[in-house]
Amino acid sequence: MAKKTSESDLNSIYELLLKDFERLTPTERKPARLLLDNFPMVGLETVAQFAKMANVSGPTIIRLVNKLGFKGYVAFQNKLRQELQARLETPIQKSDKTQRKHDSIDETINNFGDIVCQNIKRSLSNIPTSEISSVVQALSNNKQSVFLLGGRYTDILARHFYLHLHAIRSNTWHISGQSSTWPEYILDIKKNDIVVIFDIRRYQNDVTKFAQKAVKRGGRIVLFTDQWFSPISHLAHQVFSLQIKVPSNWDSSVAILTLIDIILAKLTKDLWLEVKDRLESRETIFQSFC
Repeated sequence: MAKKTSESDLNSIYELLLKDFERLTPTERKPARLLLDNFPMVGLETVAQFAKMANVSGPTIIRLVNKLGFKGYVAFQNKLRQELQARLETPIQKSDKTQRKHDSIDETINNFGDIVCQNIKRSLSNIPTSEISSVVQALSNNKQSVFLLGGRYTDILARHFYLHLHAIRSNTWHISGQSSTWPEYILDIKKNDIVVIFDIRRYQNDVTKFAQKAVKRGGRIVLFTDQWFSPISHLAHQVFSLQIKVPSNWDSSVAILTLIDIILAKLTKDLWLEVKDRLESRETIFQSFC
């Protein structure tokens, strides 16, 4: 008989903490919040040390990991170590044991396509519609500037979002180029401006530093990350965690791109009268260059 897949097998520990936070007792929330804010290192401590840092008892820590779906602290830490290793994997280190080396092209297409579709479905099912509505509403406000930043492999996502968003609204900026040029953008961030950041494994220190400085300026971070959660997560006003793992040495950004396009579609629909005027003016200007 096949082993039943539990929720703790499917979801990362960070996902479980966020998902189950409301059903925790006030005492259990203390170590949960500590772990969220200092992920994942606090969870690698002994039960006694974790309890001391959270100012709770050892049994509280055990109850917490039990509520997250783990049979004990050892199982919890084993999963945490696996996730930590997954965060740091390079394309060379990544391999999918279920993927045979000599699959036919048809098998590769079908298998890869199935996983990508599952990633999209699972990612969207884990995101409350209220969170998407909230970011759409925030982006609807032209008084707030929007800054978009990605990393080495996610800059293309930031640019895709920017090109469409800038067609919809003004006061939108794509932060690109070497990180040595980024301080100029930091200077322009004002209180409540929206800073959209894309950060997936292996998370970049320069992107994290930008987020830290943006928050100090009063910026509100909207983070698009993976199932293992970027270190920026605890700084963000909103976090969208999406599935990126596929049977490949490379991660897939399709689920992230899908959410971007959903947000753009909803934003365009909600602001259609304003967007229509802007697009018509834009086309007129484009034609003048032909």
